[in-house]
Amino acid sequence: MRFKITLALIACMASIAAAAGSQSADKTKPARLIAYSDCQPILDVPLNELQLAAYDRLKEQQREFDRVAIPLKKVDELIQSHDDEIADIRHAYADVAERENDNQRRMEAASQKLDRALAGMASELKQIDVQSDALQMAATAFDNTIEPTLAGLDYDQIQILRENQTSRMYCNGVAVNH
Repeated sequence: MRFKITLALIACMASIAAAAGSQSADKTKPARLIAYSDCQPILDVPLNELQLAAYDRLKEQQREFDRVAIPLKKVDELIQSHDDEIADIRHAYADVAERENDNQRRMEAASQKLDRALAGMASELKQIDVQSDALQMAATAFDNTIEPTLAGLDYDQIQILRENQTSRMYCNGVAVNH
């Protein structure tokens, strides 16, 4: 399964999460892009219509990905259960040489059980993969729209803030409002 995410996607999704609860009283500010270097803003510019449209598509694809990715928790649980079962099998016998064949048979059975469970989720996993591709395309399109704005800047984070959001980010694990 491929989960491809670009720097801008990570930064934008972090920006959404960080700014979601920060509401500003000034609703006249346009949506804007803020670039940071060492936790200090080095660029604060309004988004143009093309950038804003690409950003909105990116957010829409992220919401859809979040919706279809819910089964990944079940996959994680299945894999953890499989790992636990294999660990139990390996530790079941003190004399591994004596029980090697039985252990191998039990581990193969556990792996086949996991394979069957994952095969039963094939359509859900395929949907996640397809949405991952759509999300990547939206992220690339958004990257392409903001790339000229960021050209030549040495930045380590970006935020996209809508009209009703204020900047809030994390620097060295501490929440910082700008």
